[in-house]
Amino acid sequence: MDNVMDSQECAKVLKALADNTRLKILEYLFNGESSVSEISDNIGTDFSQVPHPLGVLRNSGLVIDN
Repeated sequence: MDNVMDSQECAKVLKALADNTRLKILEYLFNGESSVSEISDNIGTDFSQVPHPLGVLRNSGLVIDN
């Protein structure tokens, strides 16, 4: 059971998934790396609305920078 998340890590991931914009970003990023402008264009949201949700996804470990 070395790979089991503790309750705080699990809560962080679940909170990150509890937002429609973050889910759209994740869905789009399954296709590969993208810039913030590419993400905003493809998920249909304003450029300024992407960095914060993307940061939440990074902090949760769901998105990593290459």
